[in-house]
Amino acid sequence: MPDVQLTLTDLYPNTSAFEDLAEQSQGAMDYEMRPISATNVPCELDGLRTMFLSMHHFRPNEAQAILENAVVQRTSAMDR
Repeated sequence: MPDVQLTLTDLYPNTSAFEDLAEQSQGAMDYEMRPISATNVPCELDGLRTMFLSMHHFRPNEAQAILENAVVQRTSAMDR
């Protein structure tokens, strides 16, 4: 199994749910307690970005900003 570390982020983080998931993952999953906007992800959160069934929640200009932010930070953005 590959060594993968997931970090959950959200503009409105549900920290109690994140804590439960992190515990259940036995260390494979972590989370950010601070609000993170997909349009302006902090540089220290590098790596592949995956948005699970969420792109439809964004207006076209916001979706474009999300993809532009990924390009500027030289990372990948995917919607699954």
